[in-house]
Amino acid sequence: MPTDPAATTACLTLRRPLDGLVYRFRRLDPDTFAREDRPELTLRRHPTLGWSMHDPLSGELTGRPWDDAQRHAPVTPAPGVWVSRLGAKSHVYELTHGEPPPGGRERIRRAQPGDLAAIAAFDAFNGDRAAEVAAATCLVALDGTDQVVGYASWAPRGLLGQPFLQSLCVRPEARRQGLATALLQAVQQQARGRWLLSSTEDWCAPMQTLFERQGWERCGALLGINRDGSAEWFYRVALADPA
Repeated sequence: MPTDPAATTACLTLRRPLDGLVYRFRRLDPDTFAREDRPELTLRRHPTLGWSMHDPLSGELTGRPWDDAQRHAPVTPAPGVWVSRLGAKSHVYELTHGEPPPGGRERIRRAQPGDLAAIAAFDAFNGDRAAEVAAATCLVALDGTDQVVGYASWAPRGLLGQPFLQSLCVRPEARRQGLATALLQAVQQQARGRWLLSSTEDWCAPMQTLFERQGWERCGALLGINRDGSAEWFYRVALADPA
C-alpha cells in the first residue's frame, strides 16, 4: 500500500509574501510541529480547532489556515494560506510542505555558535556576538545557499528595562533585498516588553528610513555624543507582548 506523503512530512514552511520572511517548523510528534528558531512556538492539531497555533503562555489562538478544509486535514495541515494575529498585528502566510526551495527568498533563524565567523566577516559593530548567541538574542539571515548574509541582536533589558536593538547589519552585496526589514520584523516578534528601542546617528538616513517605514517613531536624541560630533537619535516601536 503506498504511503501518504503528508503522513511522513517532517518539515513545514510558512512564508510571508509581503517581505519573504520564512519560518520552518519541524515535526515533534504526529500532532505537533515546533518552530525551528523558537521551539516553544508550535503548530499543533487542536482537538476542536484542528491545525492551529496558540500563544504558549495564554493559550490564545494566534494562527490558523484560512480554509476549514486545511484546518481539519487528518495527518498534516494542507498547503495553502494561513493567517496570524498577535495583539494588533496580523499577517498572511503561505504554508508549504518541506524545506524552502533552493535559491528561494532568504530566511531568518536563531544564530548558532558556528555562525560567528561568518558574522565577523561583515560585522560593522564593535563587540563580541558570542554572548548574544549564547543568550539567544541574535538572529541571522540566510541566503538561498544557507550562507549567513545578515544578523540582528538585541539586549532584553537594554534601556530603562526595555529591549534594545543593538546591532543590525547586512553584507554589502546582499543589501536592498529586504533582509534588514525581515531581520527587524523578526526581532520585533521575539523581543518582549512594552517598547523595542534603538538608536542611530543623525546622518544615517538608511536606518532612519527603515525605522520609519516599519512604524517606529523618533522619541529623543543625545546631542554631540558620538566621536564625530553627531547626535544619536532614539527610536521606539510598541510590542505586541507587554511582558
